[in-house]
Amino acid sequence: MCNPLNYSADGGIGGDIAENADAVIRWQSVAQLFNQGRTREKTIANNPDMLIREALEHIQTSLAAVQSSLQ
Repeated sequence: MCNPLNYSADGGIGGDIAENADAVIRWQSVAQLFNQGRTREKTIANNPDMLIREALEHIQTSLAAVQSSLQ
């Protein structure tokens, strides 16, 4: 599917709008990932049991992977 913002009568303005829109979308994606990380850090700081539970799950997953590779 074509992006209609990439096409304009003079071939100039539409392309600039599309490039700006793509940059804004990329920036929003990066900002969203950053904010998700910050939210997770705050959640763990407020609930240390969650950190312990996640560490335990990670250890169990790693152990299962190692055991399956040894069989």
